[in-house]
Amino acid sequence: VVSGLQREIAGAAAEGGQSLSDLSQTDAAISPGNSGGALANSAGQVIGINVAYLPPGTTGAHNVGFAIQADLAVSVAQQLIETGHVSHAYMGFRPVTVTAALQRQFGLTRDSGVLVAQVDPGTPAAQAGLRQGDIIVRLDDTPVKTEADLFKFLRRRRPGDDITVVVDRRGAELSARLTLAERPQ
Repeated sequence: VVSGLQREIAGAAAEGGQSLSDLSQTDAAISPGNSGGALANSAGQVIGINVAYLPPGTTGAHNVGFAIQADLAVSVAQQLIETGHVSHAYMGFRPVTVTAALQRQFGLTRDSGVLVAQVDPGTPAAQAGLRQGDIIVRLDDTPVKTEADLFKFLRRRRPGDDITVVVDRRGAELSARLTLAERPQ
């Protein structure tokens, strides 16, 4: 059973500490070590690959699993076949989804977007002039309200792509060009 679409697991809850986004939520029983199985629809078509679950202690429910979309799995497989590795676009900062609570706590100018919590030195974000405290509100023509929006955007891009980043810097909207790099391993 698919019980939700476009779900997100924050980095702290996800295995390996990296946020996962654009997931299908399922009641498939997924345990540590047995992810990777197909999630199929009633016609037997693969619609996703099971990748994560939330333990009952965190949700109060059993069998809360998550699958990446089949088209993402196909894209990854094609990259592996063609080049032997998977390429990930990288900006070089620590993202945090802005919420109304975060806005109140830190006096931010917006209640949505992606806060630049830290800019890593020498990265595309640093070279483009992004600063800690900036709130990303748009990438090219794509509105960005959450980390999931950011990750979805980056999944469709490749290292070397030039993008326009629009940020809110203490109430002023600024635009910068940024050339994406390969995410470090």
